[in-house]
Amino acid sequence: MVENQVQNPPAEKVIALSASLLEPFQGHPFRVASGEEMEQLKESIRKYGVLSPLLVRPRGDGRYEIVSGHRRKAACEALGITELPVLVRDKKPFRSMILRSRSVSLVMSSVLMACR
Repeated sequence: MVENQVQNPPAEKVIALSASLLEPFQGHPFRVASGEEMEQLKESIRKYGVLSPLLVRPRGDGRYEIVSGHRRKAACEALGITELPVLVRDKKPFRSMILRSRSVSLVMSSVLMACR
């Protein structure tokens, strides 16, 4: 390979996985709550399907940890949808994403409380 040549990362692909293979990761910072927002999400999925795939990482035992998409999984389960679109990524890059999602959660909680 030429020294200045940039190698493209492998293309990511959305695949369908059984909901039974998906588990939340330990220390998940968000709460999956029922209520009006969940009903709106279920209605959207009923009409349009899951528009954004869940982001998962392999656990090594044939199962996957959900990094992003816990609410979508819960809504699909409530609707009886058993296969979900997922994007599988390697474990390594997620540490910073998890830390960022926790800080985003704190900011969003503050914004929501201020709007009430």
